[in-house]
Amino acid sequence: MKKGDYDNTQNTHGRDALISGSLTSDNIKKLFSESGDIIYRGFLIKNRADLKMTIIYVDGMVNTKIIDDNIICPLSASHWYDQCATLAQAYALSLNGALDVSSLKSTKSTEEAVGAILAGKTILVFDTLKSAIIVDTIGFEKRSITPATEESTYRSSKDSFVETLRVNTATLRKKIKSHHLVLEETVVGKQSHTRLCIAYMKNICNDTFVDIIKKRLDAIDQDKALSISDIYSNVVKKKYTLFPTAVITEKPEACCMSLLEGKIAIIIDELPYSLVFPAVFGDFFQSSCDYGHNYIVASFFRILRYICFTLAIFLPGFFVSVTVFHPEMIPYKLAMSIASSRTGTPFSMYIEVLLMSLTFFILIQASLQISRTIGGAISIVGGLVLGEAAITAGIVSPAVIVVVATASICSMAIPNKEINSVLWLFQLICLVFSSVFGLIGIIITLLILFFSLAKLNPLGVPYIAPYGLKGPLQLEDSFIRFPQNLIKKRPFYLDPKNKRRKR
Repeated sequence: MKKGDYDNTQNTHGRDALISGSLTSDNIKKLFSESGDIIYRGFLIKNRADLKMTIIYVDGMVNTKIIDDNIICPLSASHWYDQCATLAQAYALSLNGALDVSSLKSTKSTEEAVGAILAGKTILVFDTLKSAIIVDTIGFEKRSITPATEESTYRSSKDSFVETLRVNTATLRKKIKSHHLVLEETVVGKQSHTRLCIAYMKNICNDTFVDIIKKRLDAIDQDKALSISDIYSNVVKKKYTLFPTAVITEKPEACCMSLLEGKIAIIIDELPYSLVFPAVFGDFFQSSCDYGHNYIVASFFRILRYICFTLAIFLPGFFVSVTVFHPEMIPYKLAMSIASSRTGTPFSMYIEVLLMSLTFFILIQASLQISRTIGGAISIVGGLVLGEAAITAGIVSPAVIVVVATASICSMAIPNKEINSVLWLFQLICLVFSSVFGLIGIIITLLILFFSLAKLNPLGVPYIAPYGLKGPLQLEDSFIRFPQNLIKKRPFYLDPKNKRRKR
């Protein structure tokens, strides 16, 4: 072991000893000895030397006006402290109403006090008592609630989650005004200490789901939990699947609708999203704006999304299969048109389709990585320019451009971004198999797709529910939508405690 490694290890053990030791301002100063943003202010209550304490907080994370007006001012001028004979009496008075604050808590744990400081709270340390008072003075800058940017807000609420956990939980409370809504908080990440909130309806959600989620969160053993994937990859059981098994949403409305069905949501501090478990395949074809349309129109668009899903995967492969292996399936005039448009092109049909598909994927990736203001222009203008240039140069035929563009537009019609990524991968798989086996490649891809869907069971719920299951085939809110007054029962595959929606 190198000397530097030995020193670092020794320093780590020293910090561990401090955080498990007595709660004093000196120990806290040693813990943050290298940090310049921790403010320490020695203070004499009523200017008496025998009533000494220390105020500690993180600069930039607190509301200094609360500290000045509601903590320092009462400690200096309140008549409550006039008759204090000892520091213990001042400590008890501070806990029992002498301070003008709404939320405070006593502690004798150094670890708890340090956690409160890092969360943006202020602690009042009484060294001789080896105790502290934690005061809620959080006041750091936070983003205001704005309309969702990644999900449609047509005829639905315009608010979205933000990076502040307490704002997000308050938003859920505003939408679901029920004492049955449970918001349990926990901390994950050994170094990041990320706060999470588990939200569910106590009178609806299956207790098994809650127990599984809690156990998997408690089992997280890693330094950080700062991204959605850090939580998602530890909660889901089958990590090596293309299909998502949780809905990631930035809309509180969509989250609340899932809670009222009997699902569970995980809200992560510092992330403007929530994870909703368990998710089934049909959830990714639904949009909150469906409930703002007439039920017939909403049903039409849902069916159209399933058609687009199928076309996006199989259309390029089917086009290659019938033009290369089974040209007799194409009407004569259409076959002659395709053949004439390919005059002079140097590549075979499947190479052309593969090149244009990859070009589209690259354009999508480029639009995601650059500024939002020009990202749309890159994907649209780039596609038009490259497509026109490829046809003019005789590299690809117009028919290939039409097929690839149609499949690409169909993939973008799906409201969920995770499913879009799955579509593109299966499109490539279908294209490769179709280039080798013809129409048999379509069947192979279809079997792989069905197998991938059928083997998934997030939290014990079949991914293809409610289809192919024993029990009633609930179509009220699946690939079609019934009028709201006819949707009387919650999804049976979630096994909710309260199976009826209206009681």
